[in-house]
Amino acid sequence: MNSLVVRRSPADFSFNLPFRPLISDWRAATPKFISGLTERLEGFPELRSPDWEVTDSGVVQDRSCRCRLFAGAATITLKSDETTLNFSNVARQAHEVVFEIARRTLGLMDSEFAGHPYDSCNLICTQHADALDPEAVDAYLAQFSYPGTLLALEGFSQVTYEPSLRVVLPGVDRDFKLQRTIERSAARLGALFVSTGILLSKEMVASATAPEMAQFFEEACHCADQAIALEWETSV
Repeated sequence: MNSLVVRRSPADFSFNLPFRPLISDWRAATPKFISGLTERLEGFPELRSPDWEVTDSGVVQDRSCRCRLFAGAATITLKSDETTLNFSNVARQAHEVVFEIARRTLGLMDSEFAGHPYDSCNLICTQHADALDPEAVDAYLAQFSYPGTLLALEGFSQVTYEPSLRVVLPGVDRDFKLQRTIERSAARLGALFVSTGILLSKEMVASATAPEMAQFFEEACHCADQAIALEWETSV
């Protein structure tokens, strides 16, 4: 298998924490979330009134309480059925910050919203990775094409086939499941779009520190890359 070397670039992270039952007492939940998160994020940029946005149209699905961090580069949102965290344009050196904020937020849900338990947390990381040799992208992806698909598309001149690949790596103890998808970037020439999803068990999230989670993320991604001969430039 021919390998492909790509450059590291900032990534977008998102965490999704679905829970049941739904939050029905929204009037009580909103101030509890605001005060609890403000206290737990001590040491990060202070959360002030303009950083918060509360929406309640009376419809359960439309209720939300959102705070903005780092001038809007990150958001944490409580809804009636889930909590979500989004981080944009995160450099590799800031991964621990992302996991620390996530860890503190999940701790708040455990302590203040114990009546709405969660079983797992879904982490998604996406980024566009430029190839050191842009012309090598076609040959790299072609290794993962399916002859049957090419045969089935013969005669359809209005479409083209662009191979992509996916690797799924469940943890031995079933405490996590990683899925990494690689395809051609639609936004940048000579680049790949890399999407990594990791389903983390509640036990794993609750017991690990931010540095441990960042290290686990790096090691899990490296393992997936080894399986598909994807290499990252080491000088960055």
